[in-house]
Amino acid sequence: GIQANNYQNLNTFQEQEDACYGLTKSNNETSYPLSTGATCFDEGFKAAICALTSTSAPTHTMMPSTSTMPTSTPSVSMMPTKKLTEFPSLLPTTSKMPSQTTSPPAAICYNDADSLFKETTAYSEIPKTFHVCPNTTFNIGQLDFVSGAYVNGVPPITICNSATKILCGPHGNIEDNCTLIGGEHSVHIVNGKYFHGTNTPVLKDLLIQGFTFTGGIETKSITTLKFGIEHIDLTVRNCRFVNNPNLRSNINVNTFTSVTSTGTEHITVEDCHFENQTITQSALIHGSQEPKINIRRCSFINNQFVANNDQISTLIHSPSLRKSDNKFISNSSISIEDSCFERNKNMSFSFALSTNVDDGGIQANNYQNLNTFQEQEDACYGLTKSNNETSYPLSTGATCFDEGFKAAICALTSTSAPAPTMMPSTMPTSTMPTSTPTSTPSMMPFSGTTRACRVSVIWIEGVVFLSVMYVYYF
Repeated sequence: GIQANNYQNLNTFQEQEDACYGLTKSNNETSYPLSTGATCFDEGFKAAICALTSTSAPTHTMMPSTSTMPTSTPSVSMMPTKKLTEFPSLLPTTSKMPSQTTSPPAAICYNDADSLFKETTAYSEIPKTFHVCPNTTFNIGQLDFVSGAYVNGVPPITICNSATKILCGPHGNIEDNCTLIGGEHSVHIVNGKYFHGTNTPVLKDLLIQGFTFTGGIETKSITTLKFGIEHIDLTVRNCRFVNNPNLRSNINVNTFTSVTSTGTEHITVEDCHFENQTITQSALIHGSQEPKINIRRCSFINNQFVANNDQISTLIHSPSLRKSDNKFISNSSISIEDSCFERNKNMSFSFALSTNVDDGGIQANNYQNLNTFQEQEDACYGLTKSNNETSYPLSTGATCFDEGFKAAICALTSTSAPAPTMMPSTMPTSTMPTSTPTSTPSMMPFSGTTRACRVSVIWIEGVVFLSVMYVYYF
């Protein structure tokens, strides 16, 4: 095993005079302490500082812990402000830390897109997590191919190393209100050779979590520059894609490999919300090389395609580049579970299309209602499978799999029991409050839905019961 860059301080042992401040190795059941023949490996435990205190470069300045969060849209100037802010320490306030040690620095977060761009495009061989400060808005600009700079806005969030995670706030919560507006790409995934000079054709363990993508004009919200990327493993979690009036796609993954390659794209989308978007291209979630697409607990509400007879319009699409005699050869798969499809318009003929007739993906417990299609008389309210590039509607040989789309209710709505429908005709005057709330409870977005708390007061034989029910609104 590897022991590297570990920090230790003020630890004590029963065998204090014979202790190993690291890893002990011994294959003798009676010889564990060093004095009896065990070997100590402590070179990997001599780091000067704890690596978990901060991942930023030492040149970054940190704002005081009492700094307030930004309340207005950041400047779209290309000049970095170098302004970073910090999260409160995540250490318990009651922790009994030795008095002679100093508190570790708080975790860095970014509210300046240029500074974040500089950090995420630097070469790294170790996993890194970057936090965007709560209540931050980035207005994404357009790339000027002459100057190489982004104009009319800031650079997109750019990823070019494996094991890179981008979170809104300390934990990737949508409630922390990180917003990406417009741009050609809001998040761009690129081979590192275009930035730090090191070829990174395989990009695995990528995570985007807790962001709102909105205001897109000819935008691909999350996309890859396919040239140079041979394999990608991407997870998008707890994000909202809403109010994009002229959208190309939300998640568009392209890789560039031999047409005989398969299994190069793994796309997982969890707890995301897609609503009120107009789509000009073929899909909201789209791969290129026989992708493995997994959709879990997502809602697709009131999205509309612009009719285009030259393209297939589906919410989710797993294509293939391999074909013979007009037949696709594909190992792609689409799994859709616990998701909801409501009031989506002008899709070609189904919610999802797979070019693999033997697609082994799972479709289960999905709800659909009031969706419309261009091929309304030949529509599949589920997943269509076809390996014939000219035969997608059911009438021309495609197969519809809709059993997994017949849930009676949307799994993302409240699972609590219904509120009582009967209220007492009179309420006691001596034990009940004399005034009513002045406002309704505030509603916070959560996993693409909004929830409010409803409190019912019931009087039964002299006992007051408070019944709390969460009510979810789309």
